[in-house]
Amino acid sequence: MKKIATFVFGFLLVCGTAYASCITKAQAEADALRAVGGGTVLLAVYEGGDYPPHWSVDVRLKNGTEDEVWVSCSGKILKIIRG
Repeated sequence: MKKIATFVFGFLLVCGTAYASCITKAQAEADALRAVGGGTVLLAVYEGGDYPPHWSVDVRLKNGTEDEVWVSCSGKILKIIRG
């Protein structure tokens, strides 16, 4: 039981630290919009359990299609998944 508690505490500590040093949701949304040339943010979720931790931002483009933009904790665009 002690090992499980230690693992959970360590996991929360690492995830909390990663999130605390990450850009804000608003900044991730702005970076994603800039990367795809504008549109409307539909959803922004912090994916702290993925590697690398990142914000996943869903954007409806002006032409009606939807893209998913991965924004790193430093604000770098990691991936744009065209919809």
